[in-house]
Amino acid sequence: MKYTATLLIAAGFCIPQGIGYAMTIDQMTQLPGANMLERRVAEVFTECGLPHIVIDHSEAFSDNSGARWNDINMKLSEGNWDLVYRNNPEVETEKPARGWINPGPVRSRCFPDFSRMTLFTQGRVGILKIDKNRHKTTYKIPKDLYMAHKVIGYKVSLITPLSLEKITRTYGKNHEITDPEKNTGILRYWILIESGQLPETLYAVDFEINNIDNTCIAYRVATIEYDFVRRKFETLTKAWEKYGID
Repeated sequence: MKYTATLLIAAGFCIPQGIGYAMTIDQMTQLPGANMLERRVAEVFTECGLPHIVIDHSEAFSDNSGARWNDINMKLSEGNWDLVYRNNPEVETEKPARGWINPGPVRSRCFPDFSRMTLFTQGRVGILKIDKNRHKTTYKIPKDLYMAHKVIGYKVSLITPLSLEKITRTYGKNHEITDPEKNTGILRYWILIESGQLPETLYAVDFEINNIDNTCIAYRVATIEYDFVRRKFETLTKAWEKYGID
């Protein structure tokens, strides 16, 4: 832990003396919703049902785009999607510029305790297969649009807010804070995964804080597929090359 704390500080992480790690990987994976990370959209739909809304972020969108899910045809592209599940039916359904709106009544099987759950997915993500017997590695993008999309992050809007005091008591001092002077700020925790002492991957957990009453109204978990997480990881890797190789 001492080595890792030194490496994090070298990479620009703010870690107060005596604290070392803040949130651990075990704590992150125990956050509600974390079990959806790395899932394929086909798996999410099978386990949780269809969302209220699918927001399609692709700029190159064709009217002929689409794929069937059971007996439902959705006009969706190969680009990134947001899957939105809600438990507040009184809120008017938003209408995305591109995407799909569920025409029927929706009741999530996976997220009953959240006001809203948004799963952020990346398109055209292949599946890596390693055949040790044949010493062969393959990476293939599934033809099925729903298998080619993977969850790379999510955001939870809470029904019952969490106190800032409870968050810091549970997870320790945050690594970063943004917009402390505004009504809403972000407490960020970085979760570093290592192989031996080599940085392997990185996650960011952001708690959205109401600075007026110091309560958390939402949180987001982002994997290394996000640009800001990848940039931080690259900084961390360079610090490892400088301080860790010796």
